Amino acid sequence: MSRYTTAEPGLAEFFIIAVAVFVGGLLAMLAHDEITAYRIKAAAAQAAQHLQKEIAQQKQKEQQRQQAIQQQQQEQQRRQQEQAQVRAQQAAAERARQQRKQKAWEQFYQPSGICKNDSARGDCADQHIRARTVFEAQYKDPYD
Repeated sequence: MSRYTTAEPGLAEFFIIAVAVFVGGLLAMLAHDEITAYRIKAAAAQAAQHLQKEIAQQKQKEQQRQQAIQQQQQEQQRRQQEQAQVRAQQAAAERARQQRKQKAWEQFYQPSGICKNDSARGDCADQHIRARTVFEAQYKDPYD
């Protein structure tokens, strides 16, 4: 019987060790799960931070693109205004040139009294055409 009595404390020690190993394994699994959860949270936080950075960069690029578009539009409007101004100046200069030429023509050509009264006569029309041809050949704008 002493054999069985001495085996009992060995069996108790075995169960204690088995329970301790089981509890240790259970604690190790819980620790592993906690570490894994922490790593997942850290990775998620890092991914969220990276995503926010990317979003901020995209917003900045979009703002820069919008600014560039706005600057291009402003530049195009400025050029169009300049072109319109140049065209207006050219038109005004052309009108002034035409007025000077018309005034010079009126001073150059003085129709006879008969032609003033009846400009539809053939000889008056011929006289007008010849005078106009001579005037056009001789006329030089004083501002050119």
